[in-house]
Formats: sequence, structure tokens, C-alpha cells
Amino acid sequence: CIRDRKVHFFDISERKVVKTLSTESPLTSLAFHADGHTIAVGTLYGQILVYDLRASHNVKNTLKGHDNNAVNFLDFAGRVNLEGEKVQLNESSTSCLLY
Repeated sequence: CIRDRKVHFFDISERKVVKTLSTESPLTSLAFHADGHTIAVGTLYGQILVYDLRASHNVKNTLKGHDNNAVNFLDFAGRVNLEGEKVQLNESSTSCLLY
């Protein structure tokens, strides 16, 4: 993620931006949930912002990460293990791993 406080979503076939999320904090990481419509973004100040891309641009949930330190990596639990191997996701899982 770029620290410009925005996440841009592109339609690569149309070569245009189709959605932009703006935040108050610089962004340092991003993870997509396997459901295809939930994302989490980590901020420079230790917050994790969870969005439902089907809804408005409003944050669905804010989680506390590292105390005022950047969230450099995050992923949804069950999606990958620490070695990066894919594992089956429990559809009801909404927790995040952060590093």
C-alpha cells in the first residue's frame, strides 16, 4: 500500500479506477478476505480498518493493532499459514493476523 491514505481499485480490462477508499491515516498493508468483498488495511499508527466493499466507503470495523506502530503485514486467519501455504478458510472467520 502507498502511504497516501487511499486504496484504489482498478478494472484492468477497462483501465480505470472503479472505487477509491480514503482514510485518515497513511496505509502500510492490505489483505483481502476469501469472501471477495471484505478487505482489511493496516495503518502507520497501528489501526486495522475493515471494509465491506459492497457497502459504502465507511469503515465496517476498526481494530487496534500495535500501539502507535505500523501494521506491516496482516491477513485473515485461516487463509494462509506462516509458511505461506494456502489452507482452507472457515467462512465464518473474521479475525485478522497481524505482524
